Amino acid sequence: EKQQMESKVISFPTVGWRPMKELSVPQGKYALLCNHSITPFKMNNVSWPSVEHYFQAQKFGGEMAEKIRKSSDTSTISAHKLGRSRKNPIRSDWEQVKENVMKEALEAKIAQNDNIKQLLLSTGNDTLLYHTHNDAFWGDGGVGKGENRIGNMLMAIRENYQKEAQ
Repeated sequence: EKQQMESKVISFPTVGWRPMKELSVPQGKYALLCNHSITPFKMNNVSWPSVEHYFQAQKFGGEMAEKIRKSSDTSTISAHKLGRSRKNPIRSDWEQVKENVMKEALEAKIAQNDNIKQLLLSTGNDTLLYHTHNDAFWGDGGVGKGENRIGNMLMAIRENYQKEAQ
């Protein structure tokens, strides 16, 4: 008799966040799924150290975007700080395009890094929860009540790969 596998929640936590001072390093088995993991990938033939670098840079363009891209290739701290600064005006359509920017970057990172694609596929049909106390839009707000947009995007990307494999 086959046992039915139960779906579980897999959280990829970021711990130790202190706002605007230091970003936590994604930790645990599923850390590479996080937008803050240093995982180089290319968008439009330009190399980016992480999804977070790319995402923050897209708020601007020009010199500011390049400054963010080159800010550090070992951590997302400076990219995050520069992207959150309002010393430079952000693009007027940012609220309309930000989710698509994040999804395209996650898709590119996963497509270009087979180890991450395999990690994502290894989660089966489990719920992916971006567990972070400081973001109830992209994550769960630390208490499981956020919108979990990144987790939902990762599950949609995983579903596309699963369909391709059938």
